[in-house]
Amino acid sequence: MTVLSRQVLDEVVSTIAEKLPGVMHALHAFLENIPLEVCPDLDHRSIEEWAGIVGEDDAPIAAAACAAEVDFLVSGDGHFLKARTASAEKGLRIVSPADILRYIP
Repeated sequence: MTVLSRQVLDEVVSTIAEKLPGVMHALHAFLENIPLEVCPDLDHRSIEEWAGIVGEDDAPIAAAACAAEVDFLVSGDGHFLKARTASAEKGLRIVSPADILRYIP
């Protein structure tokens, strides 16, 4: 199952609406037809714990992924990729899109 934080989902929808408004109907159809779990926004304390690891802007995403107990957080964002070791110590494995191919049977 795919898990997204509310923040990531909102960013995806906003970016597509701004840059590719003609495909919004396809995005909505896609989101309605995939197994998707949207994590609720977390409390400030949970997010603060991650701010020192991945940065303030990315902390809500990392906190949501950790709370959802995902197998992997897949990201090409340098803030996440640089924080792999510290994140793993907190129970969150971060992999790049290229790395995830190693884990797919």
